[in-house]
Amino acid sequence: MNFAKAHASEELFLLLTCGFFTGMRIQTLADLRVETLARAIPDPSHTGLLKLTVGPGASPPVKTKFDVTGQIWISNILLEKLWNYATSPRRLKRVAKASAENKDVIFLTRFGNPYAQRGVDKSTAINVEMLSLRRRLLATNPELLKEFKFHQTRCTFATEFARLAIRNGGGISAVAIIKEALLHKDEATSLKYIKFIESIAIKSNVMDEFTRAFLGAVDPAGSESHD
Repeated sequence: MNFAKAHASEELFLLLTCGFFTGMRIQTLADLRVETLARAIPDPSHTGLLKLTVGPGASPPVKTKFDVTGQIWISNILLEKLWNYATSPRRLKRVAKASAENKDVIFLTRFGNPYAQRGVDKSTAINVEMLSLRRRLLATNPELLKEFKFHQTRCTFATEFARLAIRNGGGISAVAIIKEALLHKDEATSLKYIKFIESIAIKSNVMDEFTRAFLGAVDPAGSESHD
């Protein structure tokens, strides 16, 4: 993120930030509207947290996978950053080139086009910018973004969110929270993240115990214990 802030376009940096801190898919981010930000509502359960309504049932509609309508959590800080960008001269120059139906889209390319076709979960424009970012990174750390794909921003959000949810409420409660936060169509998808996090913890504990047991079976001189 630090490297992207210094070397990527402002658009790519904000898209990555939204991916990491809200878990939104490309198709939702690419269809996000200025009016969507204007209609953000405070989350009564947490000061500084708001909700953006997306999906076909939102006003205005914002594309989501499986046409799920729901609310995305977003921090006050990130929402303010998006507002600042939405009203910036840089974006307004792009808006001037956009068609009437796209002028309200937040993220536009320098040609005034959305970053992805409506409803498509891939973005050629983002891929081109990611390729440019990787090339710049080669000179300093060739391994950092070698295998990175934009969708991993969502996966990162989901796994870290699941880790915190399990820690604070347990696996069963975490499933419902993750389903809501990521707009999953069903709980089975959310459960995969819970199982992933729990399996990491189990593997770590098992390996620690196994290592202690193994080392305890070998004396300091290197001869095996036959107990």
